[in-house]
Amino acid sequence: MTVMRAIQVLNRAIIEFRLPVKVARFYEMIGDNFISVKHKKFNLYFLLLLCVSGASHAQTTLLSTDFESPATTPCISFGNFMSNSTFSGDYASLAAFNFLQVSTVDRICFNSGALSSAVDPTGTFGGFSGGFGRRNANTESWALTFDPQGEKFLNVSLNIALVTAGSLTAGFPLAAGDSHRVQVNFFRIPSGQTLSISYGGVGVPALASAGTPLSPAQENTTTITKISANRYQADTEVSEYSLNTSSFVAGDKVGVVFTALDTPSYFVFDNLSVTASAQPLGVAPASASQIPSSSPATLALLAALLGFASYRNQKKKMNRLTS
Repeated sequence: MTVMRAIQVLNRAIIEFRLPVKVARFYEMIGDNFISVKHKKFNLYFLLLLCVSGASHAQTTLLSTDFESPATTPCISFGNFMSNSTFSGDYASLAAFNFLQVSTVDRICFNSGALSSAVDPTGTFGGFSGGFGRRNANTESWALTFDPQGEKFLNVSLNIALVTAGSLTAGFPLAAGDSHRVQVNFFRIPSGQTLSISYGGVGVPALASAGTPLSPAQENTTTITKISANRYQADTEVSEYSLNTSSFVAGDKVGVVFTALDTPSYFVFDNLSVTASAQPLGVAPASASQIPSSSPATLALLAALLGFASYRNQKKKMNRLTS
């Protein structure tokens, strides 16, 4: 294997491993002069390490928000529990992710001074968050759409908690130990189509369509439990979801739809993070020793390593013959 062929193989391995842009640019910068570097073996191992570490940490943040910058800030509804403005109006940036709702999603206000306002002793939910629930036939849902960017997984993480909806104490009774469910459905949206959602029925997740009705690619039912005795206190709980998007084609997107299932229930949510990643949530980045030796990228890296070693040995032989 020639040196230039080895570099070509190594380039292919970099593509397979989705090397981060900054590292790829570094490689491009040194690539032309790589074979003239004195300590070839060291540099090869160094580049090999960069390739493997780049593969382990490939991730793109699509959305990260703590809802702390609403367009309006007054909290005057239901005992200073929520604003009387619209959630989509307060967070116009969500329009880029095709924010949708069935019934109304609310902007919730924490520690606003009234007894019936939401309480956040840990500071997890900050001053503002989102809120949705279900009471009798009024089943609320909300949805966002994301491009998985060609990665293998779309990951969603957020804080979610049960509280009494402000001054509506009779309508939303809540005690320590009570549990209610949230349905989180993922939908594959074909390239060129746009997600829409509609009322699915009493206590039923919202229906989704994109030109034609959609079936969930993945369904998740999450049970949230009230921990504290304070009915207004948001108990910190992290919910995480991962959808395998490895079969998606270019242009396909993911619709994520949240629905409150049980009545009466009211949920606050915050610290929403959505990423496109090579790995699902809850899986530690792979080390070099954890990457299967039979993978095409690993074999390509090994071929490059052997190619450079062969070149180095051939050069030593030529030097001895001509000396």
